[in-house]
Amino acid sequence: MQTSVSSERSLSVRAVLGGVVTWEALLSACRELAAKLAHRLRERCLVYQEVTLAVETEEGTVSAANRFARYQVPANLCLHLQRLISRLCVPAPVEGLTVTVGGLTRAVAEQLALFGGRDPLREQRREKVCAAIGRKYALNWAGVLGVDRRERMLSFYDPLRQSGEQRF
Repeated sequence: MQTSVSSERSLSVRAVLGGVVTWEALLSACRELAAKLAHRLRERCLVYQEVTLAVETEEGTVSAANRFARYQVPANLCLHLQRLISRLCVPAPVEGLTVTVGGLTRAVAEQLALFGGRDPLREQRREKVCAAIGRKYALNWAGVLGVDRRERMLSFYDPLRQSGEQRF
């Protein structure tokens, strides 16, 4: 396998397969290329926005590409390659594979949180999901329960609080 940087904005990895004809061998090569490329992306703290898979056969090159609305993390690369390869119709034995990721940029470090409120699209989706759940189930936010929430929660689990009397 060869790794090459095409430009500042893309990164490519190539594997010479020598006439692979089975689907499993092709998927295995894709997984290996994805792991190698993801490692390179993580080393450089990069994320990508487009991925291209070129399959070289004796009859020519067949390729498929996908461009994403948002930047993708390196962990998603294997899944994206599997989806691309499933879309391709490969007519002859595969001589080589080339994977190129483009639209590279530095990964933004952020605090992982459930309700961070930083991304407006995520906030809108969260609001829609919470509203749908609220229509189906009784949804109470923790702040509504008041100051004795701790005691209420403990009453479900603590046998001393369940009966109302203390047994010492």
